[in-house]
Formats: sequence, C-alpha cells, structure tokens
Amino acid sequence: MAAKTVLITGGGNGIGLATVKKRLASAKVTHLLIIDIGVSNLTPLAQQYPRKLHIVCGNETKQSDSLKAVNTLIEKAGSISDLILNAGTFKPVGQLPTITIEAWKATFDVTFLFYCRHGSAGLAPSPGDQRQHHGNIQSKDLPPSKVEFMKKLSGSGNLLHRDQPASGFLKLVETGIREAINGKTLYWEDIVNGYVF
Repeated sequence: MAAKTVLITGGGNGIGLATVKKRLASAKVTHLLIIDIGVSNLTPLAQQYPRKLHIVCGNETKQSDSLKAVNTLIEKAGSISDLILNAGTFKPVGQLPTITIEAWKATFDVTFLFYCRHGSAGLAPSPGDQRQHHGNIQSKDLPPSKVEFMKKLSGSGNLLHRDQPASGFLKLVETGIREAINGKTLYWEDIVNGYVF
C-alpha cells in the first residue's frame, strides 16, 4: 500500500473539514496538509494527529501562501501524492448589475486561478503518474421559489450532512474511477444505492 501525502485547500469547515477528518482516519494517509483562511476547527485534530496533520493558515489566492503550503508538505513528507482542491467562495451575491468587476476578479482568483497555482506548484516537485479530480460549480441568483424550497429542505432536516458527500468523494479518490463511469454524470442517488461502486 503506497503512502498518501495529501494537500487539501479549504479544509477548515464544511465538506472540506469532513474530508480532512476522513483522510486523517485513513491508514493510507501519512501526511495531510490543510491550507485555509479559517483553521480554528482544526485545532483539536492537530492535537490528536500531531505528526500527521500540518496546517497553514493562509489565503489560497496568494502565491506566497500557496507555495508555503506546497513547500511545507514536501518538507514534511517528501512529495505530494494527492491534491484536493476544495476551497471556493459563494461571493459575489447580488443582482448582476450591482456586482463590481473587482468582486468578480476575487471570485475568479479563488475558483480558478488558485487551482492552476496549486496544480503547477504541487506537480513540479513530484512529476509522474498524476490523477486529476476536478469539479465545476456554476452560480447564479436563485429564483425565490428555489430559495423557499431550500429553506424547507434545511428546516425539515432533509439535506445531506456534509459527511455524506465527503465520503462519496473520498471513495472515488481512494478507489479510483472505474472505466464504466469515467466521464459520466453521477447522481447522488446512484452512489447511495450502490449503483456506482
């Protein structure tokens, strides 16, 4: 079993934090580095896994912070085997004519440019067989009916807990994507019902 050395962006809360917890529990992972602007939720985990978990409090959109994360993991582990690009932002939110160009640029920095920076910095020191897992998120203002629908789902407890999608993503990362589903759209119900695995 090859040891995994993992860098996760945006691992300080939400799905990222759930992903961190699952990766820390895995015997396959020897080193896990998290970079996020909010790392207070990671303090108890750092005490529990002092040699396995490495934390960089930083902004993924700043090249110096990204390089610090990559260099820290390489210094601790010697290489990076997995790169999980989870950080993102839901801003800007508002009516299109009211959103500034600067706000759009900041969003572009977080949701696209930093992926390029981490990818190039992470791959350069350890070339070879690299698998890429990526996502695509599109955002627009929801109509009021959809907002009300989501509020009802949230209030009734019918939304997925963040551990559920994190487990599904990690299973794909750990086991790989089977040829039969490679390049296809996967629905959560297919994963839950076992059709995918």
